[in-house]
Amino acid sequence: MPTYKQAPWPNFHRNGTTYRLNHLNEYTIQVTDSDGVERLMLVHFSDHCFTRDASPDPSQDDPTLLYRPSTRRPNGYFCLDRWGLSQDLKTHIHDAVHGQVWMCHDPKYCIVPTVVLEGQPLLYGILCKLSKEKGYHFKLSLEVITAYPWTRCWSCL
Repeated sequence: MPTYKQAPWPNFHRNGTTYRLNHLNEYTIQVTDSDGVERLMLVHFSDHCFTRDASPDPSQDDPTLLYRPSTRRPNGYFCLDRWGLSQDLKTHIHDAVHGQVWMCHDPKYCIVPTVVLEGQPLLYGILCKLSKEKGYHFKLSLEVITAYPWTRCWSCL
């Protein structure tokens, strides 16, 4: 499939381990709109789904976690928690388009009721932007702007 909105994120390598990011490559999904019409939707992801901002105190940041392709400024750091939770984002999106999430704050924000991180259940916040598209074979695009463990990472926004 050609790339439309987001080129594939480069894998992250640290201490001999490769963290694959191909699960966050853009893809299309069939959805049904509020009028019952089937539409093709492109889904694409920001690096905020697997990175975090730099700490206020730079000495707190592990330089081996610097993710150079990040869109965060001045630097984005690979976040092992966010990366781990991102493995299930496609499932959460599938469930969201079929009504299995809570919508809150405004229509662009949803919370997956329960995920497990380090053995603890918690809420998982997903911030999205849904747009109409013209000139493509898909009619909608959903950008996943960020996704993070809601009860742990207010500072990660």
